[in-house]
Amino acid sequence: MTDQNNNQQPELTLSALLTQRCVNFSTSDKAVEIIDQGIEKMFKDLVSDAFRSYGDFGKLLNEAFKAALPTNISEVVDLAGYNSLVINSVREQWANSGIQSDMQQRVLDLVKEFTTDEAIPKFIMASDLWRAFIEENSELAAEEQWERPQVMYNDSDCVDGYFSVGLHAASEDGYRSKVESAHRCDVYLAFSPKKDRVGRTEQPITHEGHPVYDLYHGHVDGGVLGKKLSKAYSHFDKLIAALYYGGSFLVMDQIPDAYEMTYPHYDD
Repeated sequence: MTDQNNNQQPELTLSALLTQRCVNFSTSDKAVEIIDQGIEKMFKDLVSDAFRSYGDFGKLLNEAFKAALPTNISEVVDLAGYNSLVINSVREQWANSGIQSDMQQRVLDLVKEFTTDEAIPKFIMASDLWRAFIEENSELAAEEQWERPQVMYNDSDCVDGYFSVGLHAASEDGYRSKVESAHRCDVYLAFSPKKDRVGRTEQPITHEGHPVYDLYHGHVDGGVLGKKLSKAYSHFDKLIAALYYGGSFLVMDQIPDAYEMTYPHYDD
């Protein structure tokens, strides 16, 4: 009996057993996985805290977007809600970009995405805007056999250089217009001239020899600009968004004319 007892392993106390299992677990793959998950969660929490509205970065981002928006946007858009929408978008992109590696470079790339001149150009040529409208409606125009859009350009009753334009995708029905006024067109845009004060007078601003304008009011397919924020799917949508929300200016290098703006299938 004595020899049998001497051959048995000594019983471990609970403390010794826990210590042994902790040592074994600390060198296992599972422990590494849990640590990685904890580090990832920590970085995500740090990012989330940084972008909160009361954080320093969140406050700076709010101010930056307020400065970039049109001066009259507070009359038609909930500014705080708009900034929150943008900030949440930035945070989501950052969180999904693998923040545990190359974090600073990824943030720089994200900033470049929002500030690149290619995304929001300072000047948009009017000829490019009219061409984008033709491109957006060319497929439907071919199906319906429309030759050209209806264009209602009006600067006769506007003072100080203001003008408006209505663009309606469908052609006239014979000699009869399908819309009664520019306000009833698919697209209605109102522009004001950009001016610089020189002494006591104001001088129109030009770009490449053409006058420059601000888009201050209008609607696209029934949606009033500023009343509802929607995604810009087409090239035309992106140009309108840049003109109204992004601080871009229209360069009037071409007055809209239905006889100039024909659909591609009609030119063939």
